[in-house]
Amino acid sequence: MDKTTYLAGPIDGLSYAEGIEWRQHAQRELAVHGIKGLSPQRGKEYIANYADIASEMDFAKQECLIGDNPMSTSRGILTRDKFDALNCSVLFVNFLGATRVSIGTVMEIAWAYLQGKPIVVVLSDDDTLHKNHPMLRETFSYVVNDIDKGLDIVKGIFEGY
Repeated sequence: MDKTTYLAGPIDGLSYAEGIEWRQHAQRELAVHGIKGLSPQRGKEYIANYADIASEMDFAKQECLIGDNPMSTSRGILTRDKFDALNCSVLFVNFLGATRVSIGTVMEIAWAYLQGKPIVVVLSDDDTLHKNHPMLRETFSYVVNDIDKGLDIVKGIFEGY
């Protein structure tokens, strides 16, 4: 069995460093147990040079700033993130600190849900953006309020494999 976990969660509105910090922590923790953690930001280190890009909602302008790197076009982002959500064994979603709904993350949840994949969600106890939507809430296999507790669930899912 492929022991791969896709590390989903909002990126828009975060700096590159903010977007990778929790994912790097998750990758380190999972690797100890032979589980691969896939980040949607892998191979995109060049984005770190564009500090203001995270708050820019004009995706056409983002693509212009980054240049013609196909991984950062709208189609490039969609293609790889969909591939990752469909091919991972577990989807791990971190909504901590989210101030608005991440449409991309919701799409990743839907893709994984359609494939019957376990979906581990981390969100704060007072997060009404995500846990109060009935359709979204029903896709969550496990819900916790701490990243490390969520990672423990992922480890438990793979235990014995």
